[in-house]
Amino acid sequence: ITLVVGGAPRRAADLSPDELAAAVADREAAGVERRTAIADVAAEAGLPKRAVYAAVVAARDAGR
Repeated sequence: ITLVVGGAPRRAADLSPDELAAAVADREAAGVERRTAIADVAAEAGLPKRAVYAAVVAARDAGR
């Protein structure tokens, strides 16, 4: 018998900067403060907060 409870979590290397920025944007849309959203996404992805912040800034600049 094989029981699959859940897939393997995505590694930070699997997340693109756009995906990181989108995760932050989703949290902001849910009412979470940007600083907290960045910290949460960074913790879940196993990345430094500055890397997630850089992805958010890059996404914002690309949207201009």
